Amino acid sequence: MRRLRSGIFALTAKYIHYNRSNYMALEARMAQSKRGSLIEAVTNTVVGYALAVATQFAVFPAFGLRVGVVENLGLGLIFTTVSLARGYALRRLFNRWRL
Repeated sequence: MRRLRSGIFALTAKYIHYNRSNYMALEARMAQSKRGSLIEAVTNTVVGYALAVATQFAVFPAFGLRVGVVENLGLGLIFTTVSLARGYALRRLFNRWRL
């Protein structure tokens, strides 16, 4: 019985080591490049900008805010710039932490 348990533990240890090595190799290949992070953040932000401006046009009048088209686009651009920087920084941070 003792021999059987030690054999099972040895096999389990080999299995865990093998899978961990494969996982780490796969994780290294799946890590997003800085360029990829930037492209994702820009795409996300462009879509967010379009939705934000559309939402501002719809919601601002409901709250009695009168903002012209140029001001509305400018306000959306300011928030978009902040969002782009935030998205890129967080992506790189999480990539560093490998989450």
